[in-house]
Amino acid sequence: MADQQIAPTGTLFAVVGPSGAGKDTLMDHSRQLLAQNKTWCFARRHITRGINAGGERHIETDRDEFAALVRQNAFVLHWQAHELRYGIARGYQDLVHNGVNVVVNLSRSVLEDAVKNFTHIHVIHVTASPLVLSTRLAKRARETPADIQQRIDRGAMILSTTAPITQVVNDHTIAEGVEIFMAALKGQNAQAA
Repeated sequence: MADQQIAPTGTLFAVVGPSGAGKDTLMDHSRQLLAQNKTWCFARRHITRGINAGGERHIETDRDEFAALVRQNAFVLHWQAHELRYGIARGYQDLVHNGVNVVVNLSRSVLEDAVKNFTHIHVIHVTASPLVLSTRLAKRARETPADIQQRIDRGAMILSTTAPITQVVNDHTIAEGVEIFMAALKGQNAQAA
């Protein structure tokens, strides 16, 4: 009987960090660089936010539809933050199982759920100095000064997870940030680079 070859399992790259750290920018540029590589996928989140509200390209989902998807067990992960609901479709779990590396913007509040649901997971913690965070948040004009301070304070919290973590300090140019982020993605934890 011939040896059966087992397909490699991909890695879930859980991108976390405070608002204003540049997660979406780094992910957008990396998505473009890896667009032709079928072993990489950048997850689109379901969010109860209008499609034209700015930020990432997401799947606009109203609150009733989101609640129905939760009841149907359609999300492998879901959470609430800043008066919005976020969900990651269960299909991404299948992609990772079938050897695809999936990059997803997650809340640190669901990291341990992600560890339970994915065999291979690596956390990329994107951060920046408080001054850079404050400046970036003020420029996007979506938060009050009190909201900005709350986000900066939350960003300073210690990251607690059993998954391996790579920290990306995104204080410099976009090109430098993307180079560091891509190095984290292409590191030894990527099963099919």
